[in-house]
Amino acid sequence: MTPTLKRGTRDNVVPFRHRGKAVRYRRRHPLVRLLRPFVGAVLLVGLPVGLGIWLLTTPRLALAAVTVDAEPSVLGTTLRPSHQHAPVRVRRVSGAWVQRIMRPLLGTNLLRLNLDQVSRTFDEHPWVQSVEARKELPHRLRLRIVERSAAALLHDGEQLLYVDPNGAVIAPLGSNDPAADLVVLSMLSGFGHDTEPSAEAIAARERALRGALSLVSELAGVRPDWAERISEIELMGMDDYRLSVATIPFPLLVRAGTLHERIRRLEALVPQIAARYGAVDAVDLRFARRIIVQPTGSATSMRS
Repeated sequence: MTPTLKRGTRDNVVPFRHRGKAVRYRRRHPLVRLLRPFVGAVLLVGLPVGLGIWLLTTPRLALAAVTVDAEPSVLGTTLRPSHQHAPVRVRRVSGAWVQRIMRPLLGTNLLRLNLDQVSRTFDEHPWVQSVEARKELPHRLRLRIVERSAAALLHDGEQLLYVDPNGAVIAPLGSNDPAADLVVLSMLSGFGHDTEPSAEAIAARERALRGALSLVSELAGVRPDWAERISEIELMGMDDYRLSVATIPFPLLVRAGTLHERIRRLEALVPQIAARYGAVDAVDLRFARRIIVQPTGSATSMRS
């Protein structure tokens, strides 16, 4: 017969430990406690730094190709050639030239490449107006080149210089340049012909050339066919110009801001002047109430 245990007696207490035996705790080594934050710092800081160093030095991101998107310049933006259906488009910044100046940069890490420095590299080319550079990982650089446009030719001594719509000189006319019907601008001797002009002289010349180009637009508002056939504009002084038009048998002396009224008065007189006087040096339209005809070889001017 199995004996039964009664509640409240010492016999039903289950001993869970031996009395008098101390519990042992396992302590970590001090070196382990010091290394744990160090390893955390390495993982938090060292990995990004190492990744950055690898990205800036790996040959996988080296510049290997340059792609050029160029906008060709438009010759004759102010004067459109009358015998052509579209302006003459010429590429002035060749792909070979771009590849030559970009060759020293090949192999450079693309992430470390300074785009501002790349843009400044093109400052030596006179036809470059602006450059937009964009990186295309892993190894390509894309350039968008905007070329300057020529609006006229400046007759400077023995050479012709391209001039942009703002009156700034671009570059000399080359012997192999394609033919384009651009108006020729001439300046009186001593005006803007210094060997090394100062900044003030260059600014004054650009203002004068802009005034001559605006005269073309002014004439186009009255007689577009005459404006398209202007061959030369001579700058005589402040707002005074000498126009040579292919469709008119004599030059015109005009003043800026007065063409709308005075060209209208001249239109009907052109055939009569040519028939009556024959060769004419010039017709002066600078005066408000009269047109002065200067016949060739005559000491006096005929007025009407």
